[in-house]
Amino acid sequence: MIEINLLPKELQYKRFALSVDKNVVFIIIGGLVIAGLLAAYSFVLQASKFKSLQEDIIQAENETARYSAEIQKIEDITLKKAQILARMSAIQVLDQNRDYWVIFLEDLVRRVPEYVWLTSVVQNPSAGPTAGAPGAQPAAAKSSIEGYSFSLNAFATFLIRLKKSDLFHDIELTSINLEETDQAKAYSFKITCNFATQELPAATAETVQQAPAAGTQF
Repeated sequence: MIEINLLPKELQYKRFALSVDKNVVFIIIGGLVIAGLLAAYSFVLQASKFKSLQEDIIQAENETARYSAEIQKIEDITLKKAQILARMSAIQVLDQNRDYWVIFLEDLVRRVPEYVWLTSVVQNPSAGPTAGAPGAQPAAAKSSIEGYSFSLNAFATFLIRLKKSDLFHDIELTSINLEETDQAKAYSFKITCNFATQELPAATAETVQQAPAAGTQF
């Protein structure tokens, strides 16, 4: 189709013509080529590092699988060693406090009168005795003594004897209740106290030897 432009020349449409210098084009193309080469080099380098890392991981996994049995043996030996050391420590503590507990039980038994019997003597775990520690103060945590008594007089005798001992401190009566059965009546009681953390002095041991083992007199 033939088009005829009848507008004056000053108003006629002028086509836009873009002219670019060849040197600029070469520079742009060269920059793109260099950027592409750098990107390719970076990709190849990262791929090489990734492959090397994968090989190291596989090698480490193979070595772990190869020595897994030895590693398990070492862990078992370490666990057994810790258990043996814990038992040795417990034995040492018991051996250190052996004399203390002998005197402690002798003292407690000799202070129990007739018509009174004990069912439970519980030491608070944090109130253990430290043998050979002269001047140590009684532990703050409370221990407990439970039992039965056929009469209040017998129970009062037991309570007074405990208060005279150097091994029991801060004695408190927690509860006492009369329990009736088909055969008899008895008072169940619970006493809380602190066990002394020092060994029994010689004078106290002599007093224990002289204490009456039976009867409700005091």
